[in-house]
Amino acid sequence: MSSWQTKMSQTYTGTYDGNEPNFYGIAFPAAFSNANAQGHFVFDNTQEDVTWDPTNQSQADLKVLAVAVGHRNDAATALILYFFAVKNGQPVVYVSQTTNGPQVYFQKTDNADLQNGFAKLYNK
Repeated sequence: MSSWQTKMSQTYTGTYDGNEPNFYGIAFPAAFSNANAQGHFVFDNTQEDVTWDPTNQSQADLKVLAVAVGHRNDAATALILYFFAVKNGQPVVYVSQTTNGPQVYFQKTDNADLQNGFAKLYNK
């Protein structure tokens, strides 16, 4: 993530560095154990519960191994949220640019460098 964020001229706070990223008041990883947060994550137009599992030990269908939050290049106050996840045994990077409302909408990232880099780390 360090080299990727430098390449993108962006800076991220991530759970992978021992930090607790905050996305518009949603603190991670605490949000995963907060009953109020569950049921508010939408992935590719499907509401799903997710499991926080940085050690990748659970049998959950969708588990998040790491979270990163940073500012978008085009707006100093607009945040971008990444979930580095495993869905049905496959590594996937989800991104959200949701700015308000009770739901946080995610889609698979279009950034091939980020997706490929995560898959490479995951498959080591």
